[in-house]
Amino acid sequence: ASVQAHFADKPVFASWAPGVLGDYLDHGFVDTADGVRLRFDRDIETAVYNGLPHHLGEALAKPFPVPVGFIGGTESVELRQVSAEPSRRLAGRHFKWIKGGHLYPMESPREAAEMTRAMIAELLAAA
Repeated sequence: ASVQAHFADKPVFASWAPGVLGDYLDHGFVDTADGVRLRFDRDIETAVYNGLPHHLGEALAKPFPVPVGFIGGTESVELRQVSAEPSRRLAGRHFKWIKGGHLYPMESPREAAEMTRAMIAELLAAA
């Protein structure tokens, strides 16, 4: 209940679709002797972010070997901070926008799933 109250008061979670915060709390946390903690390991999350390509300019210098798709939230502060242009150039016609922020799958899970399925079909057809 305290974790629910903690997150429910934060503005970023207010935009999440009904039920998503509950699912996040049910599946994203584990009990510990001291209370609860996030299920994922912080070192793994760091490794994931450190593994993201930071050399899109170099990658764009030659044709990419497989079709690349990108779906970005129209209100994503994070995307505005880094600029969508390198991703747009890499994805080309497979660059799409969805209404929402950085966590648009939590805001509009059904629409995000539908766009993801459509993107996968589009990429497979282009392959």
